[in-house]
Parts: sequence; structure tokens; C-alpha cells
Amino acid sequence: MNPKPAGEELRLPTDLRKALAAAPMAKAQWNDLTPIARRDFISWIDSAKQPETRRRRIERACSMLAAGKRRPCCYSIVSFNLYTVSLLDACGRKATALMYFFYFSAAKQSRD
Repeated sequence: MNPKPAGEELRLPTDLRKALAAAPMAKAQWNDLTPIARRDFISWIDSAKQPETRRRRIERACSMLAAGKRRPCCYSIVSFNLYTVSLLDACGRKATALMYFFYFSAAKQSRD
């Protein structure tokens, strides 16, 4: 998956556009989503390998949107492998994403 530059939204696939046009409540919710939430739905739908799976995901997306859901269920929004990606920490040193994962997980747990 090639990430889009910041501010550039993914193009709405034709089949999803038609399904949203047929479901006014889903379309209203879609219009209220952030660009990142829209990207997650589109990526989830585009990741289907079989046409039948894609069709089911579009139906499911419309029903989730009509029900007020803002993210696709059961879809990993992290589109890279945390074990192989490296990031720069605040001092400019390389650190693995896994270290960041554990750091932010621990920080979240301490807030709960």
C-alpha cells in the first residue's frame, strides 16, 4: 500500500459510491467522517481479494455507517509491520516502532 501525501484523500471507489447513494443514512454518516476514517473504510474494502468479499464488505460498510459506526470493525488500521519499521525519536536517534508501541501502551495503561 502506498500512502497518500498528507491532505490528499483517497478516491471513492465507484461501487462504494453507488452503494452510499442508495443508502441515505450511510451517506450522511460518510460525509461526517474524517478523511482518516474514510481512508480506513476504503482500505478495508480494497483489501478484499475476491469480488464477493468486496461486495459483502461494501454492504457491511453501509450498514455500519447507517448504524453510526465511524470505523470498520475488525480491520487493522496500522498498515505496516511494527517489528520492521524504524522511527526517529525526539533526539533524532533511530528507535524501533516496537519500542514506541510498548511505550505508548504503558502510557495508556497508566492513564486508565
